[in-house]
Amino acid sequence: MSKWRLVLCTCAAMALLAPASAKPILVPGHDAHPASDPEPDAETSGQITSVNVDTRSITLVDGHHFKIPGWINFDQLRAGEMVSVVYTPNPHKNTTAVKTVTII
Repeated sequence: MSKWRLVLCTCAAMALLAPASAKPILVPGHDAHPASDPEPDAETSGQITSVNVDTRSITLVDGHHFKIPGWINFDQLRAGEMVSVVYTPNPHKNTTAVKTVTII
């Protein structure tokens, strides 16, 4: 009888430890992309050709189009101003996240 008790105790101990030692399984979502390092920040400079107040966006001479987040003062940006924009590109979703806009 003691042999079976030892087996049952061993199985119970293994069952209790198994979840703690298990590695999580990652299931990719619908829009998942391969794991990679975060994209580095990029910077571009140029003259503003157009300002859209309704969408809070600017377009530079070189064709770059940026949507300006609410925490950046948008009132100072006017067509003809030279600016420097620091942003983080996301090529997987074809978007950019603006970090700073500096008038030169």
